[in-house]
Amino acid sequence: SSMTITPKFSGQSKTGYAPPKTKASKLEHMKAMILKYVMDKMKCIIEEHKEYKDRDILLILEFLVTMAAVEDHSDDVLYWLEDMVSPCLGVLQERESNAIINQIKKFINILH
Repeated sequence: SSMTITPKFSGQSKTGYAPPKTKASKLEHMKAMILKYVMDKMKCIIEEHKEYKDRDILLILEFLVTMAAVEDHSDDVLYWLEDMVSPCLGVLQERESNAIINQIKKFINILH
């Protein structure tokens, strides 16, 4: 027969992760998942930047600068932003647009 282990504390799994219970916390969780998805897509575009026009890269960089400037991020969001630094440095080495270079410098300066 199969056995299931029920955690002692309601709402907590063996990993200690408590799934969101309230509408507000579910909404925050969903917003975080959407942000993660969007940032993953932006990272792919930054990594493949040669296939994109300067204005497209600039839009992403402006978004990253805006996100980085917000001070009350969760650890996850800070990690996702930090994860964008290396791909941005790759762009910095290969693009000649002053606007792009300035946005990358601004983004990195805000984070560090």
